Amino acid sequence: ALQRLKPPFVQALLEQAAELGGFAPEELTTGVGGLHRKGDGEGEPVVTYAQLAAAADQAAKPLLAQTAFDYPTTPAGQVGAHYLYSYAAAIVEVEVNMLTGRVRVVATDHVIAAGPVINPMGFLGQIEGGSVMALGFTLTEDAAMQESNYVRHNLDTYLIPTFRDSPQIIRVEAIEELPEGDTFGPRGVGEIGSVGLAPAITAAVRQATGIWVNRLPISPEDIVQSIDWLEGVEAID
Repeated sequence: ALQRLKPPFVQALLEQAAELGGFAPEELTTGVGGLHRKGDGEGEPVVTYAQLAAAADQAAKPLLAQTAFDYPTTPAGQVGAHYLYSYAAAIVEVEVNMLTGRVRVVATDHVIAAGPVINPMGFLGQIEGGSVMALGFTLTEDAAMQESNYVRHNLDTYLIPTFRDSPQIIRVEAIEELPEGDTFGPRGVGEIGSVGLAPAITAAVRQATGIWVNRLPISPEDIVQSIDWLEGVEAID
């Protein structure tokens, strides 16, 4: 929408500035602080944005530009589907204590393909925050139930990860190039930082110990029992 709105809005600025400054619109271009004569480089604007706003206010004629288009939707029948998706890959490095069964995530790498990044700090916050959220439901957040009721009634037993529990290294790489012919621009990154972490951690635990985890959060007791079982099988062999 912003890309479609830019040409008519810029043209309205040029025409208003040309009228105020006595220039032809094609002689002007937008720049720092206002409208500049083409070829003037970093010189002072011939008409500032403040002057444009004041003139529009005085004439009671605000500068307006409009655009409209029909956003494409997923075909009917695809429940829960989205027309556009973001894509991501996650790599983790883990340490597994073979005595206690504790799993610690040392580092995570996220590669996110969601188009041009509009807000770098917001982008990082979503990916890093989603990563730590996934760390919680993968390793510590156990919503245990008994007779259809939650056993946990307080956060002293439902353990949410803190900064101390977070990986020492969280690397985020953005793939900002869109496929050829894609005109839809940036995608959302609201949850994309969390979806791949749990399978990446379980795969890393498998590589480290030979154990396939089949439920979350990963239980240290299950890890220890599985290690004992594997050692027993090796002893028999």
